[in-house]
Amino acid sequence: MQDKAALETFIKSSSYTSPQYIKRLKFIFSAICRYAQSQNKSIEDLEILEFGCGTGGITFPLASLGSHVTAFDIDPSAVSGISEHIQKEKLSNGIVTQADGHSFDNSKSYDLVIASEVLEHAVNPREFVRGIRARVNKGSWLIVTIPNGYGPWQLKRRLSIIAYLRRNNWLRRIVAKKPYITGQGHCQFYTRKRFLKMLSEFSFRLKDFGKSDSILAIFETRWGPLFGKADIWARRYFTMVVGKRLVFCV
Repeated sequence: MQDKAALETFIKSSSYTSPQYIKRLKFIFSAICRYAQSQNKSIEDLEILEFGCGTGGITFPLASLGSHVTAFDIDPSAVSGISEHIQKEKLSNGIVTQADGHSFDNSKSYDLVIASEVLEHAVNPREFVRGIRARVNKGSWLIVTIPNGYGPWQLKRRLSIIAYLRRNNWLRRIVAKKPYITGQGHCQFYTRKRFLKMLSEFSFRLKDFGKSDSILAIFETRWGPLFGKADIWARRYFTMVVGKRLVFCV
């Protein structure tokens, strides 16, 4: 049973505001509730690990549930920002550290692992998934969201001249910018088949699957919430979806 008040708090605890991001939050919230119910556990008793937490757009909603949340990210400035917020809000159920998803190891196991919009950045995704597998037990769930590597939004980004110029280290040297590091942007472009095959190699089984935004996302959703809602509606009728949401179990 999902608590509407808890869902509202979950969403409000995030810095995400666009319709697509809110839909992602709802998917994650629903999966957590279903997992707790399937295991006959209280949500407050769940141990949750977030791979690649970024600035905390999902971390803080997870903490709002009362679950025990461990999160990490490779970006020291993002980790510092989350740490400051945890201290300011006196969140006793949240821990954040700086770490690399390819090598993170704290010798603990978790009920739920969340990797949202992360695996497309992994230079070596199999090592990344191997690290996730080491942090789960039989019966644990993995919640993943990834972009469609060959959907319209992703293709637009890959063919963008501006994006190419930003990655060109020769030009970056001319304007005194730091070198572009692979992984800062998307370096993996998944099809559903390829992604499922990779996860199955580590004994993950697909339990649930959802679609995100659609072809209208190529025009960017920052143009307003109405446009974003129209984009979500459109994905029902277009097979080329921009994002995927998946739940795996072991």
